[in-house]
Amino acid sequence: MTSEVESTGNPSTQNEETCLCLKCQNSVKTKEKAMCCDICMEWMHIECVKINQTTYNNIVKINTSCKGIKWMCDSCDKLFGTVRIEIRELIENCKKMETKHLALENKMERVLKEIGDMKKEMQDSKQEKIEENPETEVKVREELGDIKEQLGDLRIKWSEVVSGKKTEGSVTVSEPPVTAVQAKMIQENVNEAMDRSRRQNKLVIFGIEESNEIGRTVEKIKDIVTKVGVEVDKVKYLERVGKFVSGKVRVVRVICEDNETRRNLLKGANKLKSEIGFDRIYISPDLTKCQQLQDKKLRDKLKDLRNTYKEAKINNGEIVVFEDGTRKVLFTPQN
Repeated sequence: MTSEVESTGNPSTQNEETCLCLKCQNSVKTKEKAMCCDICMEWMHIECVKINQTTYNNIVKINTSCKGIKWMCDSCDKLFGTVRIEIRELIENCKKMETKHLALENKMERVLKEIGDMKKEMQDSKQEKIEENPETEVKVREELGDIKEQLGDLRIKWSEVVSGKKTEGSVTVSEPPVTAVQAKMIQENVNEAMDRSRRQNKLVIFGIEESNEIGRTVEKIKDIVTKVGVEVDKVKYLERVGKFVSGKVRVVRVICEDNETRRNLLKGANKLKSEIGFDRIYISPDLTKCQQLQDKKLRDKLKDLRNTYKEAKINNGEIVVFEDGTRKVLFTPQN
């Protein structure tokens, strides 16, 4: 805002014809009391903008001691009134965004802290289980050791087959080279042994309806495990087996924490037959292709044998009957 003409360097040093009052269009002369709009930079007599002498003197006094005071004419004030409102709204929105951002940061910090606490709790819980049941850890290590030893023996045998040599004690005995068919059979046996070791603690569950949401499948698994009487956190969902086909329900593969959990889950699966909503659920070991063929062979044979032995059943990979407390083997896949 500019005030007194004399103190602002306005009309006294300019051509008076070019410095006209925006309101009355008359010249604004030296020593006349006038105001200059800080937006459009046009001069106006104080009478034309309805500013009295007292107000004008106060404006001049304030502007002399405190630079930076601005004044706008009515036209510019109306024009920039909307701009001021929009700027005020922008400032308020910025403040709201800052508040939300701060709240999100605080929430993220809490979530990260909770995740850290959960990880620590899981580690502590795992350590406690190991400390409480050291025998379980030893048993698992022994089982893993046995598997590694078996695989090691198979690799040695495979190496001997390929080289045509066999070591007996400190003596290496040369043997006739095997045929391609024999080599393929041995390789298949090695692959089968490795595949069985990978599936050792896995099971498959039949009858869990298809869903696009993994969470629904996981919840159903938890319900099944609970009904069977096994601890929920000891059985984890892995995947659906096979490609999706409309109208067909794929089996669900799960992994158990240890062999004991796997045995208990299989043993208690019969309870599901008497539970409403679970009578179509069936739990089975996660068999290799070779084991699946053997299993089919057993079941087909069981149908034939039940014509004679109504109490016949599959037990430990064989078809047996119990007569007077004695276990009698009727058929094994090798027969």
